[in-house]
Amino acid sequence: MKRIISTKKGYIAITSAVMMMGIIIFIVFTIGFTSFLSRANLSHSYYKDKTLGLAEGCLQVALYKLTQSSTYSGAETIPVDTETCRVVSVVASTTRKIIVTQGEYQKAYTNLRITIDEADFALLNWEELTQ
Repeated sequence: MKRIISTKKGYIAITSAVMMMGIIIFIVFTIGFTSFLSRANLSHSYYKDKTLGLAEGCLQVALYKLTQSSTYSGAETIPVDTETCRVVSVVASTTRKIIVTQGEYQKAYTNLRITIDEADFALLNWEELTQ
């Protein structure tokens, strides 16, 4: 009797190995891409915190300048360390003043608006504005 030698003897093993490698590559790529996106989210969160600090710093400067002069109208850029922020406006409304500031860093923005009592500088309202 003659034996028939099959030429497809290792075909199943090679196909299985290729499929397993494809699955492993897909998993590694997914994990790597997810960690990359997480890093981007962390950076944006850091930038947003920094812009909030800048906008709050401008609010403090605007409040100080209002104590020095009740006619202070804002519309200036304030240097804060190596960055800058803007006092967009200070608007009088009856017995209140409305102060709007903006902090900007790496294309992230925070816009704040506060309302204070003109007589005693009591804080009446504090809100973050959307762009």
